[in-house]
Amino acid sequence: MSDRKFSTSEVKKINKQREDYNSLYYMRRLIKSIEGLNLLLRKRREFWENYHVMHDEFVLWGRYLLTFRGTIQEIDQHYLCGNPVEITTLPDFMKIISSLRTKEVTNLPTRSCVCSKCHKLIKIEDIAKGNFEPCGTQFVHKIC
Repeated sequence: MSDRKFSTSEVKKINKQREDYNSLYYMRRLIKSIEGLNLLLRKRREFWENYHVMHDEFVLWGRYLLTFRGTIQEIDQHYLCGNPVEITTLPDFMKIISSLRTKEVTNLPTRSCVCSKCHKLIKIEDIAKGNFEPCGTQFVHKIC
């Protein structure tokens, strides 16, 4: 935790919030939609900014790393065999790869975001498969 001193009741509240944002059950429910994913990322980031308490790290779809400080990074070597699980812990993920290189993701599509080329919705499946990329202030499907 940070250098700030917390009361016993504050520590209990902080630990409860941390448990929510580190719960596979809770996160599996949220990553079913773009708005849920963005909510999860916002809550994890705000929690880090408010308390400086580290989160557990998780891997989404074998493609993204949810970091201890509430950010999201893209994993460079996302070439796993078969279909990766939608979310797993970083230690479990590291059992199937030998090293990990990531780059920071600064912006994800939001709900009702459309491709600026084909004008179709960018869905959570597009994010899971990495089938989108930023284009200025908008997003496009990689196949467009």
